Amino acid sequence: MKSSQSRSAGSGFFPALNFALPAVAQLLLASPARMQAGNDNRSPNVPAAIQVPGGTNKVHFHAYAVGVQIYVWTVNPTNAALSSWVFKAPEAVLFADAGTHGETGIHYAGPTWESQSGSKVVGTAIANAPSPNANSIPLLLIRAVSTERPGIFARTTYVQRVNTVGGRAPGTAGTAAGQVARVPYTAEYYFYREHEGGIEVSQSLPTPLLLSITRSGGNIILSWTVPSADWVLQQNSDLTTTNWTDVGYAPTLDLTNLRNEVFVSATNASRFYRLKH
Repeated sequence: MKSSQSRSAGSGFFPALNFALPAVAQLLLASPARMQAGNDNRSPNVPAAIQVPGGTNKVHFHAYAVGVQIYVWTVNPTNAALSSWVFKAPEAVLFADAGTHGETGIHYAGPTWESQSGSKVVGTAIANAPSPNANSIPLLLIRAVSTERPGIFARTTYVQRVNTVGGRAPGTAGTAAGQVARVPYTAEYYFYREHEGGIEVSQSLPTPLLLSITRSGGNIILSWTVPSADWVLQQNSDLTTTNWTDVGYAPTLDLTNLRNEVFVSATNASRFYRLKH
């Protein structure tokens, strides 16, 4: 369940989210006392329904979310009385503490959590429990279905949404089909990784691939063996910098030699290539 929405890391990472941060932050400050460490390793006290299963998953990151829950007024074509607000997506900024200090990432459709360094986790909700706060969205247990890139969200196995305040769909009917409601909310998210015997279970390192570069007429052929899922061909014009960018050409498959191939025009300018996992 991967979102098609894309966010870029680095300068200008955080999008211009369309909500008034000071007003939304008041919800966070008004909620019950919370654990203050942004990276503590203690699990929150939660109802049994949303406890993380097994004893090998441990908290590795903890973030405070300030944002909105987005709903769309959906009209029932055969019975207007059954029209309702349908949840579309969350949109929030993640912070290191309850005082909205230290932006650490963003949260958006998927549901997806993405760190400032570009690591991300996409999950699916598998259980819920009522919020302890009135008129608030429920607590959730979310199982990770995919993670990408090294960083704080790499190897995440489960996510808990707790201490929710606000975010429920409007209590009044919409005025037109497609009307959008952006309801302020705050919450805390706990991210888990699997441990065995007190040691974090790490993914095995990917098998290195050999990138071959040959010239054919006015083209340069860059090729590597298959399978090669999750490897990206990148280029740079100056090895003294870290300005690596994706080449952007989809590889073609050489069925005879079982290699991926990318053809680029040969120039007199220096260019360097690499495969990045």
